[in-house]
Amino acid sequence: MTASPQVYKTALKAYVERFVKLSSQAFDDFYAHCELQSLDKKQFLFEAGQVCKHQYFVLNGLFRSFYVDEKGNEQILHFAIENWWCTDYESYVTGSPSTLSLPALEASSVLCISKTELEHLIAQHP
Repeated sequence: MTASPQVYKTALKAYVERFVKLSSQAFDDFYAHCELQSLDKKQFLFEAGQVCKHQYFVLNGLFRSFYVDEKGNEQILHFAIENWWCTDYESYVTGSPSTLSLPALEASSVLCISKTELEHLIAQHP
């Protein structure tokens, strides 16, 4: 199901306001730097070996975060549901290759923001 950008903006704002009160200008700047991505079932947000440079807010759909252990078995860490943030935080913070993969379990939509843009926004709106 495809919703309008205003519906996505409202969902993100409701989530953010549960934790912090931003000025309208700060939130609008934040949202303007978010990029909408639509993924098909089994399409990956990122895969092990890639550097994770974005945080993702799940608008609709479902993701699975997993790694492959030394025996070659997939080990699920968590699921990312609607109105949930997901990324590989270790890779995101350190710039090291991710050990995780995040495939969509169904057709899904996310808003993503890069680490560089988020850091710029935090400096702009302390």
